[in-house]
Amino acid sequence: MKAVFVLQADPYVPSPGVRALREASTLKKMGFDVEFVSWIKKVPGAKVDEPYPVTWVVRRPPSLGRGKFLARGVAYLRTMRKMAREIASANPDLIVAHDLEVLYAAVLASQRTGAPVVYDSHEDWPSLVADNSFVESVAAGLVERWLVRRVAHVVTVSPSIAGRFTRWGADASVLYSARPRGGIEPAISKESARRSVGIPEDAFVVGFVGNLHEITTKGDTFRHLLYAACQLRKERVVFAIVGGPDDIAKRLRERVRAESLDGVIRVQGFVPYESLGVWYSSLDAGLILLDPRPNHFKSLPNKLFDYMARGIPVIAPDFPDLRQVIQGSGCGMLMHGWASGGRPDDVILAETVKLLAGNRDVARVAGSNGKVAFETRFSWDVQEEAFRGIVEGVMAWKCVTCAA
Repeated sequence: MKAVFVLQADPYVPSPGVRALREASTLKKMGFDVEFVSWIKKVPGAKVDEPYPVTWVVRRPPSLGRGKFLARGVAYLRTMRKMAREIASANPDLIVAHDLEVLYAAVLASQRTGAPVVYDSHEDWPSLVADNSFVESVAAGLVERWLVRRVAHVVTVSPSIAGRFTRWGADASVLYSARPRGGIEPAISKESARRSVGIPEDAFVVGFVGNLHEITTKGDTFRHLLYAACQLRKERVVFAIVGGPDDIAKRLRERVRAESLDGVIRVQGFVPYESLGVWYSSLDAGLILLDPRPNHFKSLPNKLFDYMARGIPVIAPDFPDLRQVIQGSGCGMLMHGWASGGRPDDVILAETVKLLAGNRDVARVAGSNGKVAFETRFSWDVQEEAFRGIVEGVMAWKCVTCAA
């Protein structure tokens, strides 16, 4: 049997498509040969050792802008037809399409080969596209609704997004984007970790670990952290911001310095994943600071599960899917009223951090609860079994259909 994964980026360069590669590994264990067909905008500068062969379709779409919608649509259709030919030429028994951008190519190839399609949607695509173009957002919603009627199963990252697909009549399941248990490095003592990174041992350390674009673009939630840090200056609270890109980290340090908060906010910049253990071990709580875009109300960021996996209690906005995980597992505190237009968000953030810092026994219990929930419900070890069951069901349905 052969499975073809369809992506809108190279699975290895510049960064691994972790979710797709995990699924590919599962299919390989199930006896599938695995290939990738990837739509890329330009050829990567360097090849890497690839466990699975990759076929590139190199096309750069016209940029967004007034009057560009028709040109973008024509270029997109040409690219999808070319991708469909590449997929079909591999004679797949199963097609796994990652995200809406390539779903049309997967459906075209399915119609030519009879191979069922599993659609893995990482986002609420119409809401995400709306950040740049209202017209393309409407088009994305119509196209996605039309295409999902032609796939065998949809997997996605949160209950809210899955609910949208089930309302459309699709079979949909949630696969949480959490790491396997074996991918979490052993913890070191908090004292040793803080000595290593230069953070006071007696502080209550609240960390943000991730891509700094998340807290600087659109809503610029970093400004709320600055104001909260001012209010907590005397509370022995330290904020540790760890992530890249480094040019953004440099600008954040300048903003911290301008507010005279050097001793309260530590901006470290990019740290490779294999070296993050010392930072995670130094934290008393982990922050999620999403702004109120529609797509964010339905998201479960990977960092949520990274905090839980290490026993770090979570502080997060009171958004529906985050609420379901955090309250359901007792792994942290929600910032009630965040982004609601009521009280200022910096006050809400400061009050939540102060409450958790003043109840360290509660924080420790929440961290322990999160670790248990990660290991028993959310880790890829658990999600892999769910994905295996979905694929087995899809392939069994294919066999019945062929026999009929």
